[in-house]
Amino acid sequence: MTKSRLSDNNKSIKRILIIDDEPDVILVLKQVLAANGFEADSYEDPRLALKNFRANMFDLLLLDVKMPDINGMDLYQEMKKIDDKVKVCFLTPPKGEKTKASV
Repeated sequence: MTKSRLSDNNKSIKRILIIDDEPDVILVLKQVLAANGFEADSYEDPRLALKNFRANMFDLLLLDVKMPDINGMDLYQEMKKIDDKVKVCFLTPPKGEKTKASV
């Protein structure tokens, strides 16, 4: 079981790591998550995120599938070597929609 941080009233706060090369996506996700009681950290650079990733720090990873340098699927495989219990949700644009990474 992934460790969660405890708040002052002993309720666990779920920690989520967002990795997306688009800052606007990160901003919206962080706002929605914070409004719903989650703590979110983020990286725009997937290599930097991998370098700083540690086991048992996060309850969930939100990973963009299409990023330059390393895609979300490959990034998850590397992160899973560090923390084999972390859960993941992959983010991808609707089919046919262009993103900054695909323009």
